[in-house]
Amino acid sequence: MKKLIFLILMALPVALFSQTEFEKYNWDTFPAVQNQDTVKSVNGAVVTLERRIFETYLNAEKFFEEIYVYHRKVKIDSHNALAKYNKIYVSLEDVIEILDIGARFIAPNGKITLLPKESIKEIANMDNEGDYKTFAIEGAELGGQIEYYYVLRKKFEPHSGYFLQDKIPKSNVEILFSYPSKLAFLIKSYNGFPAFKLNNDNKEKIVQRSSLAYIPALEEEKYSNFKAGLMRFEFTLSYNYYNSSLRKYSWKTGCENTYNNIYDLSKSDKNVALSLVKQIVPEKGTVEQKVRAIENWIKTNLSIKKEIAYQKDLSEIIKVKQANRTSAVRLFVSVLLSGNINFEFIETGTNSSNPFDPDFNCINFMNDYLIFIPELEPVFGS
Repeated sequence: MKKLIFLILMALPVALFSQTEFEKYNWDTFPAVQNQDTVKSVNGAVVTLERRIFETYLNAEKFFEEIYVYHRKVKIDSHNALAKYNKIYVSLEDVIEILDIGARFIAPNGKITLLPKESIKEIANMDNEGDYKTFAIEGAELGGQIEYYYVLRKKFEPHSGYFLQDKIPKSNVEILFSYPSKLAFLIKSYNGFPAFKLNNDNKEKIVQRSSLAYIPALEEEKYSNFKAGLMRFEFTLSYNYYNSSLRKYSWKTGCENTYNNIYDLSKSDKNVALSLVKQIVPEKGTVEQKVRAIENWIKTNLSIKKEIAYQKDLSEIIKVKQANRTSAVRLFVSVLLSGNINFEFIETGTNSSNPFDPDFNCINFMNDYLIFIPELEPVFGS
């Protein structure tokens, strides 16, 4: 993941800070939805409610934060589905505070069993993916529904995307964004999910909402780009009128970040790259031989893992022989430049999940690197 530094600090009166609308979210915040008996389970389950709320606000220190609410209800019709969906994990990545977690089981006869708070456990760095809260509801049985929600106070997320479709069907799916009127967000739906509707009747707050009564299950086909065909949405902060009228998080922003992370080389970095060229690149070799030598050296000598912190200093990368993807590409590009090898650098989306969208000006799709050598085929990528 590219190293992006986002600091949004406002010199604003403290009076702008107020209690958020959804920090006290609970079972009764929205009217209960009616289950649709016509929606049949697939793979032993059906989601009867799924709601996500993203509420951006200014905290007392005048930084942006967000309240994130996730509320889900799943009807269980098989033992495999019970084992799968009764194990619930809540990621604590970028979480400042857990405001609430609620869970319950609704039996076929209507009896409700609440989850005791002491049943919620924490797992440290689960599968190297960070810390999680986890819980399971005792007494869950076939034919009933597992329902849970959590309310998190999180660091502000200016851009991201979420998949909504799955291998089980869903009904009553709703997404809601709420933010101060001096901000502007672009939100786009894909693969059949409805476009978001804007409500700016409130002078202080803007709401964008989209919902769908039914999302069918989608089975994965062999060799297909399964995730790329799922219903999803992408969002990005586009304007912050508190401090500027300039566009935020656009392709221009992405290009500037890429230059800083990949191309901005110090004198020391250039010397390191030139030294490596002399060691590994055959002086009289063909372009292909030179490029292959660089590629093979990086893949052979570096351990490339996503959990490794970004390294800007090339000497550190070579010394520890470890790098994340961006740092490894930074080294690759620096050696190509030092070796006077002609290439074109490309940044794009991931075809298997979120292909580049030329009609949505954001940095969401600038997450895959390609290095094209005009004199060669094919494309070398990371």
